[in-house]
Amino acid sequence: MVSTSSAFAATVYHATSNVKEGAGNHSLWFSGDNPPGAIGGNTAGNQKNHFKFENRSPGFGKFTVDGSSAALTGEVANGNGQAFRLDMYFTEFTGTNVGYKTIDGGPDGSAWTLYELDSSRTSTLSYIPLTGDAPLSNFVLSSLRGSNSDGPFKVQVGVGANDKDIALFGLSTWFTLAEAGCSSNCTPYHGDINIVLEPVPLPAAGFMLIAGVGGLFAMRRRKKAT
Repeated sequence: MVSTSSAFAATVYHATSNVKEGAGNHSLWFSGDNPPGAIGGNTAGNQKNHFKFENRSPGFGKFTVDGSSAALTGEVANGNGQAFRLDMYFTEFTGTNVGYKTIDGGPDGSAWTLYELDSSRTSTLSYIPLTGDAPLSNFVLSSLRGSNSDGPFKVQVGVGANDKDIALFGLSTWFTLAEAGCSSNCTPYHGDINIVLEPVPLPAAGFMLIAGVGGLFAMRRRKKAT
């Protein structure tokens, strides 16, 4: 299960690309020859539809869990420097009839934490222009996609959940995008996110704060007891 926030702070994870053949494969992937206007080839490590957190400073994104809410933020770029800003918002899924996309021989998904799109916020991919280039579109994450006989896929988080790395803690999801501002006859674009998550240690000041507040609670219990 994913650690949720306490009364003190949200839990933050650094997000990096799933690992394939010893290297980061992709953080964000567009299916087919998309997104329209992307430049580059299809050689390993330089696919124009493979976007990585590692290709933009600081080299990772952030997955933040705060109670039942979560957010994936950061910048990704393909091998030619075309980049998007990700701002994706989720809420924990507690329903039934859900499918898990698992790796052969990996976890069955029952211990994973699942999320769905937060309908109260808009999840976006915002293009970061290159000097002198024809900009790519901005996109809105319109829905999650994919299913199996058990039900639809959600945003899945846990060990083996990124659909690529059987032993690593990660996240994956499959989605449909629409160009921002499009209101009718919009072309759907499909893709996925496959990332590895690494918890960010709580700063020393945070530990001191927790210890201090914990001490206050202990003192109050002792006073009540007397």
